[in-house]
Amino acid sequence: MSEFFAAMFGGLIVAGLQLGYQWWNTDRPKKRLEDRQKEMLRRMLTPKNMPPTQSGRRAEWRTFETLKHVIGANDEDTKRLLIEVGARGKNKTGHLWALESNKPLHRSTQDEDSDEVEYEPRHA
Repeated sequence: MSEFFAAMFGGLIVAGLQLGYQWWNTDRPKKRLEDRQKEMLRRMLTPKNMPPTQSGRRAEWRTFETLKHVIGANDEDTKRLLIEVGARGKNKTGHLWALESNKPLHRSTQDEDSDEVEYEPRHA
């Protein structure tokens, strides 16, 4: 009977070590990558880091495509990470994003979102 309990205890230890190893080798690197991606998003959406617009002022919104390409993520992950860092999409267009702390939602948000968008020159 004590051999049975020793085997059970040993099995639990091995299972725990396997789960810890799995977390260390798979989940941890993914979390570190996402932490770096979120930091990049925060920096890109900070007003002092916004690029100039065609009018010469700083942009107030970044395009989704720019954000996605800079962090190297797909659409779904980029949207999730943007929401996790406290960003929101622009009301009229879903492809523009800003930190909610800089562009808070208002009751009548349809007309209150500024149109200052990052300048993206078109390449021939």
